[in-house]
Amino acid sequence: MQGGETGARRSVVPRWRPLARTPDHELISTPEAHTKLAGSAWRLDAVRSHWQERRSPENAVDLLDTAVAMSDADAKTQAATWIIERGHDFTPAILGSAERAMGKREAHERDGEISPAGITSASFRGEISNLKCRMVEYPRDAISACQLSRLYTVAGQRDKAIGWMEHATRLAPENRYVLRGNAQLFTHLGVPERALEVIWRSNAVRHDPWIQAAEAAVADAAGRSPKWAHKQRAHVSNSAPEIKTSELALGLATLDEKAGSARRNVVRLVQKGLGVPTENAVAQAIWLDTHNGGQFNTPGSLAKVDFAGEANARQAMEVGDFAGALVHCEGWIADEPYSVPANLIAGILSGSYLEEFNRAIQFYRTAHRLDPANAFAINGLIVSFCYAGMFNKAAEYYSKFLSLREEAGIAPYVYAAEGLMAFKQGDVNSGRAAYLLAVRSALKMQPSGIDIIATAYWMEQEAANGSLPETVWDKIATDLDGRVQKVAVGLRSSVGRLWALRRTVIERLVNEKGLIRAKRNGIGAGLEDFHETMLSNVGLR
Repeated sequence: MQGGETGARRSVVPRWRPLARTPDHELISTPEAHTKLAGSAWRLDAVRSHWQERRSPENAVDLLDTAVAMSDADAKTQAATWIIERGHDFTPAILGSAERAMGKREAHERDGEISPAGITSASFRGEISNLKCRMVEYPRDAISACQLSRLYTVAGQRDKAIGWMEHATRLAPENRYVLRGNAQLFTHLGVPERALEVIWRSNAVRHDPWIQAAEAAVADAAGRSPKWAHKQRAHVSNSAPEIKTSELALGLATLDEKAGSARRNVVRLVQKGLGVPTENAVAQAIWLDTHNGGQFNTPGSLAKVDFAGEANARQAMEVGDFAGALVHCEGWIADEPYSVPANLIAGILSGSYLEEFNRAIQFYRTAHRLDPANAFAINGLIVSFCYAGMFNKAAEYYSKFLSLREEAGIAPYVYAAEGLMAFKQGDVNSGRAAYLLAVRSALKMQPSGIDIIATAYWMEQEAANGSLPETVWDKIATDLDGRVQKVAVGLRSSVGRLWALRRTVIERLVNEKGLIRAKRNGIGAGLEDFHETMLSNVGLR
């Protein structure tokens, strides 16, 4: 059975994009921090001097990147104009960055960076090599160090990503781009406490709402209370909406929702955050909306942001547009190729909803490469390989899955994977025994709804096997319809979607095989007895 679609808690952890594709407002540190971007004015002067001495493609790109980081309009115009005039000498990504810098291309017209499938491509290695060369020439260039950390994160090379990020934060402990990248890296790696320590050592967190938003998100992920973000609650609630406080407002709303604060306080913060939002703020509002029974005006907010891959994907899922959701999810992955949740959701969309299992395998493989211990990535691979008929591959990943069975909430998935593998290979009795364990262990986790999904996948295999009596199916379907309404509000929509999909598949199998007619003519008493026992054992009577 599939899982992990939307159950994981979300927070407004900053986006971490390539420098040339990061909006200016997310780059420039506030004056109150009394610091300048890494490399300071001497870096821009040095890069400009190289450019004036030799107007080459390499120096033009260097000047454009630095000018964007330093918010120097004159230098940005010089470099971008030169690049556009000689477009055939540059890659589409660089040309697109120049066109966006000059306002000739909308911010949402993204050039695909390096797709997860192309991690070992020459262009990807070349980008790392170029940045390393830049670090040799400018050893105090924290921006390049941060970008190297990001590229190694995309490649799944954890130690190198950490090493370059630590170097970047030593060089520029007050830089907004570096601090927000630090927040994303260590949250992605499952150690948000490390990011929080760096943020708390900075002066920027005292004044900069972008860093305070990162603090709120990382503190949420770490189960800690922010030291500075919460002090801005009254200011954010009572001030006019601004883009610089949109993520902070949603971060505070998320913390308040988690703490059980009054609904009106959460709603007020969400509405402030959606006044002039970033895409990340809209995505967070949609997540909060889904997990609180639909209280906020998130669809209308999508029109206010230039690029909303994750937000659009989540919204499309809510309205049942799964093909559209996958398209948006791929945009999300292009924007954040290191994102495990993006690849997991893309895997569920392509596998469970669209039945494109080979495509699902690619997404789950990427998620597994990015986080080898992620149980949902391994589970997704097992399920997808089984449906694709690659049982040896499924067995290979199942051996890894067994070691994770004792983790909280994972046992039902391990048993269900065992049951699916057994059914798909003709061992019906072992499949039933494993699925029964899956359902029983899931019932202990109420009101998560995992028992509903486990039962649905089990009945799908029974239907495919020709062993699902009509009377049993009617009882189970009716009971599960009622159980969906008892699932926790934050999980109800995702559980309901998966149940509705599996129900459609089961009924299709029943009709294709003529099982309804067959069951009306009677079925072996032993099988009827088994199903009656099963109904009692899993609490469906």
